[in-house]
This record gives sequence, structure tokens and C-alpha cells, in this order.
Amino acid sequence: MSRILIGIMLLIFACEENLVESEDCAGVLGGDSLEDNCGTCDNDETNDCVQDCVGIWGGDTICECDIETACNYDSTATNDLGCISPQGCNEWCEGDEGAVIEFDCTYDPDDDTTWEAACGGSSVLDDCGICDTDTDNDCDYEPITIGEQTWTLENLKVTHYNNGDEISEGYNNENLTDPTDGAYVVYDSTASNTDTYGNLYNWYAINDSRGLCPVGWHAPSEEEWTILADYLGGTGDAGGKIKECTEENCPESIYWDSPNTGATNESDFTALPSGYYNGEVFKHLGSNAYFWSSTDDNNYDDQALRWYLYSHSDSLSQNYSLKSSYYSIRCILD
Repeated sequence: MSRILIGIMLLIFACEENLVESEDCAGVLGGDSLEDNCGTCDNDETNDCVQDCVGIWGGDTICECDIETACNYDSTATNDLGCISPQGCNEWCEGDEGAVIEFDCTYDPDDDTTWEAACGGSSVLDDCGICDTDTDNDCDYEPITIGEQTWTLENLKVTHYNNGDEISEGYNNENLTDPTDGAYVVYDSTASNTDTYGNLYNWYAINDSRGLCPVGWHAPSEEEWTILADYLGGTGDAGGKIKECTEENCPESIYWDSPNTGATNESDFTALPSGYYNGEVFKHLGSNAYFWSSTDDNNYDDQALRWYLYSHSDSLSQNYSLKSSYYSIRCILD
């Protein structure tokens, strides 16, 4: 009989224990709230935390590699670190969980075969448009001091502004979204001319806030050109003193047409006859050199001041020209 009573008592205690309700994640006895993977506690399944495409719960990496309309969709992506191929997106590539690794300049968004090598690469695009890991061939300019001024020894040949933006190639106005955009051309579209003479630029490239000359340099003003001419004895003689000529054989030159009148290059400025482009034709390579100044024409919005040299004269002259014309640029130290 006692065994029966003990059994009944144990059964009663077990039933009472089963009747004790447990708390849910919100501390509610018998509640049905559940904590999701991001620590949110509620009973709403529609707002549960999900993983982003690099495997982070609640992450906001927007690569959407499982959405066919996404630019970086890849049906072969199977890992938790992100899409295997960016498929045209130049924003990120696969790395450690949650990491974003930039593509270097070898990446071509029109060529899917370049993405893997460019992912986290170290090639750098210099201001002359060369993309490589070699810093020895970077687009640098040797300085030359004349009086109290320091000039670049070469004509400018950059293809990018200082912030990395490309400068438009403006062979005609149809190439430009706005005719007042900065632009450059290569004389006769021949790369060797850039190596020798630099590029030719319209005046709007000088006036662009993104910066055309190297950092710490600028395009010379009318006043700064005048200081150079005065230091070399005035505009009537300064042209000969800055024109290139063959060392010990001046005024002979392999660049300037004969006669290279008055050429001594005693200033070491080494001006070359780079010609110009007027939006339709290239002219005067070998006979004339034209250089922009940064000085605007106060009377005509579409004109600015240029300085020029001729093979048959030893003067350094100036006049106003259309800003849409393409001339050489020498930079001067700030």
C-alpha cells in the first residue's frame, strides 16, 4: 500500500513540474518570441536577420551575387566570401570575410579575364596614363631654374587630372559633352610626338579645378611669362635664348626648321617647335611653338593669352587666342 502511495505522489510532482512554463527570449513565461542571428528578439519571422552575400549576418555588402540581374552575378559562386567573379563591377573583389579589396589599374571592365589578376594588385596609373608597378618610369618632370623662377624642362604630357580623372581627348567638339571641357590631343595622333613634344591642350584644361600641372606647380600667368622674358633681356631677344638648338652647333637643331634664328638656348629652357591643333588640322610642327598662359581675356570670354616662338625669329611674342585651340603647356613652381 505504501508503494502505491509513493507512486501516486511522484506522479503528482511530475505533473506539477510539467505545468511550470519557461520564459522566451523576451522574458515572457510561455512566450513565443525567438532571438534571430543578429540578436533581435520578437515573434515576427518577416524581419529575421539574414546573411549578406559575403556571409555576414545582418551585413550590408551589396554584391547580390545570387541575383541574375546584378552586374556581378556569378552562377558558380558557392563560398561564403562573396562572388567569385565581379562580372564588370569595379568596386570590390573576394577577400577575407567582410573585406573589400580594390582592383588595380590593370582591370578592364570590358574584359572579364582581367579581374582575377587585378584583384588586390599593386599596379598604379600615373598621370601620363602608364599602368604598371614600376615607379622609375612615372610621369615626372625635371625642373630648370631661370632667375628666381623654376619651370618644368619638358612640355606637359599628362592624360589625367591630379585627382585621377581622365582628361578628354578632344579631336573635335563632337568628342566633348561640353565644348568648354578640358581636353588634350597628340599631334597627328602619333605617340612618338608625345614623347618628344608633349601633348597639346585647350585652355579649359588649365582652368579645371582638378588640377593639370603636377601638385605644387601651375600653368604660368601673363605676369610670370613676362618675368621670364624680362630676365632674358626682353621679348625681342628672349625667344632665341629659350629655343632648343644642338649643343655646340647652335642655332642648328634637329627639331627646328632652318633658319633657327637667334637660337642659343642659353637659358636651358629648351623650347621645341610642337605646333598646334585648331580643332580641324594640325599645323606648324617644326616651325612654331605655342604656349598657353593661365591669363583670361577680360574682353572676350572665349579667348586667353598665349605666347609663341617662330623658327625665323628670335623674339618671344604674345597675343590672345581661342580657348578651344590646342597648345603646349610648361608648368612653373608655386
